[in-house]
Amino acid sequence: SPLWLDTHGEKKAFMSEKTRITVYSRKKKYRRVDFEISLLALEKGLELGGSEDEKGYGGFSVRIKLPEDIQFSSEQGLVQPITNQIVSGSWMNMSGSMGKNGEHAGVVLFCHPDNPTYPEPWILRAKDSMQNAVFPGRHPVAISDTQPTILRYTLLIYQGELSERTIQKIKKSL
Repeated sequence: SPLWLDTHGEKKAFMSEKTRITVYSRKKKYRRVDFEISLLALEKGLELGGSEDEKGYGGFSVRIKLPEDIQFSSEQGLVQPITNQIVSGSWMNMSGSMGKNGEHAGVVLFCHPDNPTYPEPWILRAKDSMQNAVFPGRHPVAISDTQPTILRYTLLIYQGELSERTIQKIKKSL
């Protein structure tokens, strides 16, 4: 931020973010990608918050080109995107004719059970491609300067259909 300055008026870092991305070999009809984000305050008293409006934007976002027939589902069944956050479980499946030559394909985003606000609420859009596992939301959370805040997410990119049973089985293996 241009507002965070040291004693000489120079911009100063206030948080360290380290991200590890692990891409696994394709298995059957899907590929797994793990994300681990480590946040460590460089200043005491640092808090991190999403947008202050009703939506509470903030957190891990997936931006994909969405087909007209996009469908969202979770462990709670079909999900309809709304303007604000949706509480709908620890994973979200986004599928439709997004594969090669318009074939059915999808992306499942899993939130890790060790995340600080597990299971995160969701902000979903049927247009303009932003799908968001919300962290921390409207209300700021403290970020430690001694113990990193760790956020973990897994993307499953698949071709064809992927049943809820298969998704749940994969979730248990994470």
